[in-house]
Amino acid sequence: MTTNTDYRVMQMAKVQSEGLELFKRKNSDYGDAFASYGVIGVLVRMGDKILRAQSITNSSISLVDSETLRDTLIDLHNYSAMAIMLLDEDKAKEPIYPSAPPPSPQTMHRL
Repeated sequence: MTTNTDYRVMQMAKVQSEGLELFKRKNSDYGDAFASYGVIGVLVRMGDKILRAQSITNSSISLVDSETLRDTLIDLHNYSAMAIMLLDEDKAKEPIYPSAPPPSPQTMHRL
């Protein structure tokens, strides 16, 4: 028997799968353009999308090219994931021991 929790997990998986397919298509068309301006650039794009979503809901109309509220929300889902990807990349670049300077070549030679 499927519980409400199971159903919600399936819904989430469907939305994420749809977002991933859209990301693949757009990333193929545009490359990693979203990374050009870093997390801040992605946040700016999210702000644009939120304003569009407010416009759609306030006026109950579709956007240019038949973009619906659902389309805008999928885009926001993807922008959130892209920002997380960039944050994770930045974190991976941090030194392993951020409180201590890296060892000098002379120190490494003595080890």
